[in-house]
Amino acid sequence: MTGRTLHGALSLAAFLSGAAALGLQLAWTRRLAVTLGHEWPATLAVFTAFFLGMTAGAWGLSGRIRRSSCPWWWLAGLELGIAAWGLLSVPWLRWLGESSAAWTGSEPGWARFAVVAALVTAAGLLPGTVAMGATFAAFERTWALRAKDPQASTGHVGALYGWNTAGAVAGVVAALAWLQPTLGLAGATVAAATGNVLVAIVAIGACWNGAHEANGVDRSPNAGGGNRGREGRWVAWLGLGGFLGMGLEVVGIRVLAPVLGGTVYSQAVVLGVWLAGTAAGATPWVRAWLGRGRGLGLALGWVAAAAWAAWAMELGSAWVMTGQAPGGFWQGVWREWALVAAVAGPVSAVSSAWFVRGMERALESGMASGRAVGWNLLGATLAPCVWGTLAVPMFGERGTWAALMGVGAVLGWGLGVRSTEGNGGPSGNRWWTAGLTVALLAAGGVPGLDMSSPPEGARRVRRLPGMSDTVEVWEWPDRSRTLAVNRRMTMGGTATAAAAARHAHVPLLLHPGPKTALFLGLGTGISFAAAGAHPGLKADGVELVPEVVRVLGEFAPENTLGPGLRVVTADARRFVRAPGPTYDVIVSDLFHPERDGAAWLYTEEHFRAMRSRLAEGGVACQWLPWFQLDARSRASVAAAWVKVFPGSEAWLLRWTTLDTPVVGLVHGAGRMTPRDWGGRVGTGPLREALRRSGLTDGWQLWGCWAGPATSLVQGTVEPNTDDRPIVLWMAARGMDEARKGSRAGWLEWLGHVARERPPWAMAASEDGDRWARMRRARDAYLTGLDAVVSGRPGAGEESLWESVATSADFPTGYSHLLGEAMSLAAKEPSRAREILGRLVRERPSVPVAGEVLRRMDARPGP
Repeated sequence: MTGRTLHGALSLAAFLSGAAALGLQLAWTRRLAVTLGHEWPATLAVFTAFFLGMTAGAWGLSGRIRRSSCPWWWLAGLELGIAAWGLLSVPWLRWLGESSAAWTGSEPGWARFAVVAALVTAAGLLPGTVAMGATFAAFERTWALRAKDPQASTGHVGALYGWNTAGAVAGVVAALAWLQPTLGLAGATVAAATGNVLVAIVAIGACWNGAHEANGVDRSPNAGGGNRGREGRWVAWLGLGGFLGMGLEVVGIRVLAPVLGGTVYSQAVVLGVWLAGTAAGATPWVRAWLGRGRGLGLALGWVAAAAWAAWAMELGSAWVMTGQAPGGFWQGVWREWALVAAVAGPVSAVSSAWFVRGMERALESGMASGRAVGWNLLGATLAPCVWGTLAVPMFGERGTWAALMGVGAVLGWGLGVRSTEGNGGPSGNRWWTAGLTVALLAAGGVPGLDMSSPPEGARRVRRLPGMSDTVEVWEWPDRSRTLAVNRRMTMGGTATAAAAARHAHVPLLLHPGPKTALFLGLGTGISFAAAGAHPGLKADGVELVPEVVRVLGEFAPENTLGPGLRVVTADARRFVRAPGPTYDVIVSDLFHPERDGAAWLYTEEHFRAMRSRLAEGGVACQWLPWFQLDARSRASVAAAWVKVFPGSEAWLLRWTTLDTPVVGLVHGAGRMTPRDWGGRVGTGPLREALRRSGLTDGWQLWGCWAGPATSLVQGTVEPNTDDRPIVLWMAARGMDEARKGSRAGWLEWLGHVARERPPWAMAASEDGDRWARMRRARDAYLTGLDAVVSGRPGAGEESLWESVATSADFPTGYSHLLGEAMSLAAKEPSRAREILGRLVRERPSVPVAGEVLRRMDARPGP
């Protein structure tokens, strides 16, 4: 085999190795996130354990690989080992996931949680990550021993690194666009492991044919010992490169979080662009453009790239935000890609060139390639701890970015000057370069890096940048307040306090006498606080984002917590999986389904965990944002729910809005009837709290009943599961469909279940007929409201009058027409009198219309 053919085969193997490694990494980290939760300690522990495993492999095995006369066998063995562990990880990670909840408990301390998460990650991934960390050393030694020109043996580092990273880009695209959505996480893991097997086959085949050329001698320059005095400089250079490069990635993602969609596709864009820039930076053309790859040029280029990234974030964020809504999902993804490419492309390219230069010079100084990679990985491992955990909460995004640039400028420039002089480079331009560096630092510090400005008409009351999210409180001209996470995710507000309280009241009222309750997801805390009106109730409220808990006081008094209510900061999914007490009522609030991570709050496994924490005879409720779920995602969630909770029912949160309908999947509600209202509610503060939410009697409550939950399962849809989270892939893509068709789809579904009745109303009886009339009145009202807002007032008014005439238990149609009459009283008094007079005739038992009419008649004329 010729040298060119051999190098081509090794390039292919490096490409496949990178693709398989990223496929496994994405599947492993996603499964661990499902297991351990999405709190920052778990995320940080998974990242740290993963990179430390790679560091250990790079350091621990590089010496043996370097001394081996057959490094290609090491390469094949490592790839086969990764493949074997990938296959074993499917059942092993499942078992670890089932066991870890008992080890952490429902409310672990920060340190205990981080330790358990790190141990679980190490136990689940260590053999695989150790092997991954050593593969580059095996590739490098194999290529070096085949080099025809011993003096040029370090020139292969950039090519290998570039091909390996280009494969990683392909792995991201294949995993997130095809393998995981089609095969599930387990299937994607097996497919990636198969890729490692192919790498081993290519390596063995390529090197077997040329094995007689190997003489087992390390022919790299300075292999016998090299210049040990210079080795420390390149240790610092490589470690600093990993520390700064990963730091910029962590902080950059954090700064862009309010601009990007927060979906799995946003993750793919960020990771793909960063890896593509890394692959480009390893090419000789980029490195030659950066001062021929010399240290001073790279240090200056790094500062320039960071300054450019700050300006790109500042100027590009508005362009992305203004283009999201009208352009649709895919145009939004394209705009995200353009912004991330502008921000991360130059930075990742310079960071890659920085690494390749350090590797080449480290090899020339006699350092083993594995040790060089290990120092770079160690720096990358420390970066999230320092920049994400400590710097961002302490200094904010702008201060942290400035610190990153400053550290990179001072240390990188100092090391760059020494390395340039040591390699015969010019040193006369040092002061000119220093002046340019200072100018770039000043330019990079100008942008505010505040991507989460409030929408037009609102003012920011409070802003809390956390380790993973930025939480804001906005106030509007009417003094109402809204909670936002990363700007895009609004979590309710005081303007909808009455509706938010119904999230708690409806499921609590369906239990004959709840003593304990669990609320998953707090948001503004208004729903949770409403539970305090139920006498004798003790409830726990679980919220993932610590900063959300810290701003709850901004929404007082609507969310004032009673003495029996306790707030817990934890991942809701992990909380219910851990051993703990059971609850009479469990309420799972609205979650943004398109957000990466929220899909696992709608899975069959999560619902089973909820059931394990539900007391016998208890009520469980999962509220669904109909207006944010496409038909397939909605059906998939419902299929998972009814599989765990057969016989469940679908309930409406309210019927006063058509554009943001919310439907609840409710288990255990069949024991209550409208006649039980008086004994359940009494005459105390609870009745008054319910009145403010429009729940004045048992018929108003049961007017929310829609039909069996199975009515939401259309066709043979697959349930949403941990392994195949359909919502993860479909919710973001289906947002346009959900927004445009939510009203029509909702009304169509209500028409589909129009003949259904709750169990207590099945038999012919006075109550059953009374409820049926009320439901007809409700549906007529919704049909009329739809016609009015669609520009067909004549047809709408006819349906509204039908609603009034059909049932006295449904007052909303009456209230709507009364409000219309009052709004017409000044400009069209005759029309207002006509409406009021008809209301008096249709509902003589309701005195309000008659009183308004009498006041109009008593009013003196102009």
